[in-house]
Amino acid sequence: MIADVDVASIITGLQSGSSFGYRLVFIELILIAPLATIQYASGALGIVTGHGIGEAVRLHWGKKYSSVAALPMATIDFMTYVAEYAGIGIGFALIGISPVIGIFIAFVLHNVMVITGGYRHIESILLLITVVLILAIIAAVLFSTPNLTSILFIGMNPLQPYGNRDYQYLMAANIGAVIMPWMLFYQAGAAVEKKIQKTSLRFHRNETLLGAVVSEILMAAIVLAGMKINMASILTPGDLASLLAALGPAGTYIMSVGLISAGFLALIVASLGSAWGVAEVLNWSRRLDSKFSEQKKFYTLFIMESFPAAITGLLITGNLVSAILNLMVVYVVVLLPIGVMLGLLVSDVRVMGAEKFSLSSKILYWAMLVAVEAGGFVGLLSIFQ
Repeated sequence: MIADVDVASIITGLQSGSSFGYRLVFIELILIAPLATIQYASGALGIVTGHGIGEAVRLHWGKKYSSVAALPMATIDFMTYVAEYAGIGIGFALIGISPVIGIFIAFVLHNVMVITGGYRHIESILLLITVVLILAIIAAVLFSTPNLTSILFIGMNPLQPYGNRDYQYLMAANIGAVIMPWMLFYQAGAAVEKKIQKTSLRFHRNETLLGAVVSEILMAAIVLAGMKINMASILTPGDLASLLAALGPAGTYIMSVGLISAGFLALIVASLGSAWGVAEVLNWSRRLDSKFSEQKKFYTLFIMESFPAAITGLLITGNLVSAILNLMVVYVVVLLPIGVMLGLLVSDVRVMGAEKFSLSSKILYWAMLVAVEAGGFVGLLSIFQ
């Protein structure tokens, strides 16, 4: 769940704080409900059926529909990888290490970890990275010295400038930054990989809720930290590195640790979620405890899907912030078919058996999905107004 707070999300949060101060804190906090609800459905599907989203859709409706769910997500994930690699490169640049070296290290490490280690081994490393990321963001907030009164009366006030087009756009970007399609594929796939039993559904629900609470508090914290940064309208990775360096030595090291850990954490989760989704559609073997020789196609896909992104992360120029924000808004659109199919699957007794969603759970799920999509499409429309 903490992988939701990736480099793209950090930049979205920083831009939100830079543009509207405390006013997007409220949006971050109310996103806890849809994030926990939709993510839980994904994990529950994997636990009950033993199938990831792509495989469940393929078995239930056929390969055509599973392709509609998985392939657009995998295609758009290319920009996610680019953002993660660029963020890692920026993080290394802030402490005087060449981005080329940093990105090369990240590419090699994340591939070696997945190809040589079982999921439990990978997860233990990801948990350590998560702790580092949380500590870095907490330090960033303390460094920014936010005003508690303003947080309470401005940031947590439900009355915000919803009619403002820029606010609508950033609201949609934050929705996309929080509920990412690859996270849904990852959580279902991870539940299958860990062979979680149906008796653990309640624990899984509580664990997902806790993850949603923590990740959204961290996103709100990033918004607060962004108030100290004057985000320019056009930024290359080098420009962003220069801006963050203006925070001073302590702030520079804090942001460096945050960007590197967030980028690396999301890089593994996003690439696994994307690779699982495509492999499920194609019905390829995809167990992480299998040797390379036993499932060459899956591991080759995993390696090759992020290789061009690593190169692009080094070469990318132009409006980095705008590109990331637009990507987050597009994520809301890509989420729609996945969210609809997921909702239908967890409500179907033929798929879930006795664990199918109850009437109240279905109402909550569809209400959260509609709210998320409505907010996303309002932001999308604001671009063309």
